[in-house]
Amino acid sequence: MAPTQPPEDLQRALQAISREADLLKARAPAELSGAEALVEVQAHGDLVARFLADVREALSQVFVAGVAYPDPELPDELQNLGERARALGLPTAVLHLRSLRAWLQAVHAEHAPEPRRALGSGAWQEAQRLLAWTRLFTIEHDFLRVQARLPGGGASVARDGAAVPTRSLTVWPAGLDLDASGKVLLFARELETGRAVVLRDQWTDWNRRDPLHGRVVSRLFQDAVDMGRVLSGVVRLEEHPVVERRDEWLFRPAFRAVPRPLAVASSFEPPALPEASPGADGGPTAEEPPGPLALTARLRFVGGQVVALGASNGPLELELSPTLRLTWTKLLARSPARTLDLPLVVVPLRDRYQVLQQRTDLDERVHPSLDPTLFRLEATRLGALAEVSALRFPEAPCAGALLKLALVPHRAWEPDALARLLDGLPGLVPTDLGECWRYGLARLLTGARVEPEKVLDRAREALALGARKDDAAADLLALARVLGRPEGSLSTADLRLLDGRHLHQAVWLVFASGAQDTLRKELMELSRQVYARPAWSPTAGHVCARALLLAFEAGWDGADGSLEEKHPVAKAREFLAGHLADKVPGRSKRSAVTAEVGELFLLADTWAWLTGEDRRGPTLARCGASWERVALPCAEWLCRWTLDGVRDRAGLEAVTDALLTAAVGGVAELLVQ
Repeated sequence: MAPTQPPEDLQRALQAISREADLLKARAPAELSGAEALVEVQAHGDLVARFLADVREALSQVFVAGVAYPDPELPDELQNLGERARALGLPTAVLHLRSLRAWLQAVHAEHAPEPRRALGSGAWQEAQRLLAWTRLFTIEHDFLRVQARLPGGGASVARDGAAVPTRSLTVWPAGLDLDASGKVLLFARELETGRAVVLRDQWTDWNRRDPLHGRVVSRLFQDAVDMGRVLSGVVRLEEHPVVERRDEWLFRPAFRAVPRPLAVASSFEPPALPEASPGADGGPTAEEPPGPLALTARLRFVGGQVVALGASNGPLELELSPTLRLTWTKLLARSPARTLDLPLVVVPLRDRYQVLQQRTDLDERVHPSLDPTLFRLEATRLGALAEVSALRFPEAPCAGALLKLALVPHRAWEPDALARLLDGLPGLVPTDLGECWRYGLARLLTGARVEPEKVLDRAREALALGARKDDAAADLLALARVLGRPEGSLSTADLRLLDGRHLHQAVWLVFASGAQDTLRKELMELSRQVYARPAWSPTAGHVCARALLLAFEAGWDGADGSLEEKHPVAKAREFLAGHLADKVPGRSKRSAVTAEVGELFLLADTWAWLTGEDRRGPTLARCGASWERVALPCAEWLCRWTLDGVRDRAGLEAVTDALLTAAVGGVAELLVQ
């Protein structure tokens, strides 16, 4: 573990090094023009390149030998590298090189095991920060060296002889926009004039769930910085290159200019942001000023979705990240009035506002991080809701039982209640294909074998209907039994109701009951008639059914256990992984989340089955799903359940899918306590 507080002598040394680096940054020369920068690289580029190579060589000694017993000559080498960095005008490198030297010297001087391990952890973290800076600076330097060597490059730059405009100013950051690749736009306003300012950045090594708490490696600041502290203070830019637009200034990462985050006093009053003035359509008007604006939104939970209203109760057109949508969903679910007024910071886009952050009662900025005051639903409360919900639908006993069993991973039941639930499971009699599948899933959750005599009739009928060659010859009575409809109520036009979800359920039941040899002919016929054709639809159900059939065709017997060395399923795993990469990380365009939650669970369950992982454990995170992608639809259904209950069987099944998906998606701790 890293020491929470370095020893006093080491702390004084680190503070002195930090002060020296700040002075060097303040005296850093202004950004050179394009021609001057290339001339400098042509003249001194080899010196900088050799310096960077020597830094990497010094770091390799740390990474190879570790920090428990550092090379006694390494501190002197780091001291020499620090002097070279100072001569080259690289203050951030000076800070990291001398700090790493101080940490290693402290490790070398300490002999007690526990303090030595703590100091070694601090030295290791400093080595990681130096490595991050080296990578970032090497990219910038190599780019200029390549540009300087291009044929005619010097001449083309010389024609652009005007000096790069620079500015020195202090800005107050009001919020940021972060995407999944680490690209960041930090929206701010100048303290003196209130002019809109945008700082463009690139992050690496940040906490995806909580990026505002902890350090991120920033290309703009050329350091590992705490973005929460950056947003709670001001940023000073000294002679930093700027792109001047009509209404705002844009600052990008520069080669030698490094912004400095500065703390502010407790009495500091940030500049008041201009108020947004939404139009009748809820979007920005033509008179909106650029840059961050203040906007108060009234949130309501309508039909399982968050709706934002303006001051006149008109709709607001807002662009939200999945993190912020999850925050609002859970905040509304704990609000007794089912409405919530939130002060927001937004920037106007063409037809909507992009939400940068919100303030909570604790005066915390919670975007792009999660709200620190978020509630979690109590498992005992969910257990009581499950009992009531199951009683409301006596015609679907398997769905009700599965709803209650889906709470087992969330520890919602006392041992006696769980025992009573399990005792009643064998007496259930499933009817349609969906009931059979949910019955089989309930048996799986208890670790019991699926009983073939209860599920195979519906599975066989579904396979035959899926592999039909002629719609006119289809057995409509069998279709009614599979779909759970009254006999005589369906026509051949209703065959379209048999989709990939039903085919997956049928194939799943065959393998779960161990009847794949008995129904081998039906399985192979389904594969030839549906999945051997190029035009089948890649829905989640079809993808999962196809993956199981590919493994079956290669000789897989459906048994659990490690499959790492079983080459027959390699093709099926590769097929499923390709569709997971396409389906899971992206944003769905559909408004309903019922299929969203069900699809996520199907993909996770099939992946676990083919890889031999625990099918009751968190598998979604290991197959490429982001936590927001999993948590958001689960939270929407669970919040809808706690606020309004479930009103039909589809809602009952969707809540079950949400509970199961939260368990296999690794987000249960965000939703259930």
